[in-house]
Amino acid sequence: MSCVPAIHAEQFVRLSWLSCLSSLYGFYRGYYDLALVPGGVWITSYIYWTKNDYSIWRYIDIVYVNIGLGYSLYRATASSNKELYFLIKLIAILSFIGAVYTSKKQLLTESFYLHCFLHIVGNIGNIVLYSGHFT
Repeated sequence: MSCVPAIHAEQFVRLSWLSCLSSLYGFYRGYYDLALVPGGVWITSYIYWTKNDYSIWRYIDIVYVNIGLGYSLYRATASSNKELYFLIKLIAILSFIGAVYTSKKQLLTESFYLHCFLHIVGNIGNIVLYSGHFT
């Protein structure tokens, strides 16, 4: 059984490449531990959305995203860009909450756009974090 309409899953596969880009930027800046977060999100999301089902990959993606977010938030406390990063991540998290809410209301198009916004804003947050300096 599909998680979302096929057209949405195809867009999520394309959107997952944003995580690859922010990961590459993290590696470029020398923040290897942080770069593994969006790098892993790219891999797990790509596999999950390619399958677009309720397989183990869905849960691997969810767990990896949550652990990675927690680690990034923790590391951000020592960043020169922490305030802006936290604001951006708050916006992304609120977008996710909106996506879940609209999905439960069967507003799939609205949920899709909120989920897309989450990925875009989340990766902007990664770039902001990696552009800073850590103490």
